[in-house]
Amino acid sequence: MVDARRIAFLGIGHPLRRDDAAGVEVCDRLRPALGSRTDVLVVNGGSAPENVVGALRRFAPDQVIVLDAARMGQAPGTVRRIDPSDPHAWGASTHTLPMPVFCRYLEETLGCTVTLIGIEPADTSFGEGLTPEVQAAVEGASADALATLVAPRQTGALDGGWLSSASSLAAAESAQPPRPLRQAEEAAAWDSALPARDQERMP
Repeated sequence: MVDARRIAFLGIGHPLRRDDAAGVEVCDRLRPALGSRTDVLVVNGGSAPENVVGALRRFAPDQVIVLDAARMGQAPGTVRRIDPSDPHAWGASTHTLPMPVFCRYLEETLGCTVTLIGIEPADTSFGEGLTPEVQAAVEGASADALATLVAPRQTGALDGGWLSSASSLAAAESAQPPRPLRQAEEAAAWDSALPARDQERMP
């Protein structure tokens, strides 16, 4: 169970890289149903999620749920909660920016908890449209999120489905190898660059 009063969904992905857009597609389905909620924010981070940190800061969430395509060594369309502190998570994201670095930055900057949800892609080549397996996963993930959020909220808690799942990337049958040195260097670079980038975009 995750205790959260103000929840932000952040979809990450490139719309012209097919399944890479899975996280963004989930948010596109959530936005029409949650647009009137003042305690929920749905944000499209595209392929540069650091650009929307200012909007997240103004919303002041208690929890940010990050949705992104992630190579976890699972069947295409698998939806899994990833522990950002898990060393295997460094190689999971389909983007250059390591998600553990970004998630840690959000936690430190916003003072909130961050949940990282990965969706296994089948095809991230250039093009539009999701593959059938990932399309089904996006629809299922959206329905799960909506069902959880519209349920009675006496305690303001998220309970159920992938939002509170204890499964992690470390438990995958086929785990990714530890991150290489190059990714460690990129992580250090982003650690120093993210705050400066965010400050430049703040009003």
